[in-house]
Amino acid sequence: MIAHLEGQWRNTEKREKSVTVTFAAGGAVAFQGGLEFYNPGYWELDPARRELRITLPQADVDRLRAIQLSVGDGGVQAFDPAKKQITYHFDENTWTLNIAGWTYTREEVPVIKAAPQPPLD
Repeated sequence: MIAHLEGQWRNTEKREKSVTVTFAAGGAVAFQGGLEFYNPGYWELDPARRELRITLPQADVDRLRAIQLSVGDGGVQAFDPAKKQITYHFDENTWTLNIAGWTYTREEVPVIKAAPQPPLD
């Protein structure tokens, strides 16, 4: 499940340019092309609880209000303003994340191929 999370997630909603968030190995989160005011961030994944937690320790409290408004939408389960931490439901079927009201999609969505069928002789 970590391999599924790591890499770039892209937002293309109503923008001429692409905005990305990168989940790096080791737990770093970085925004590019927009929302850089949330940098640096950190992530941790709890597969047993199916939870992804993103912490944005340097983010301004006013900038985090958009995240608080997203609780209950797009997989956002909770927001802890004291810790500046967002909790998402995350499992093998999670391919989008709501971050501050914007939808980010994993760039490499898997293609499911049908298994070859035996001949009908």
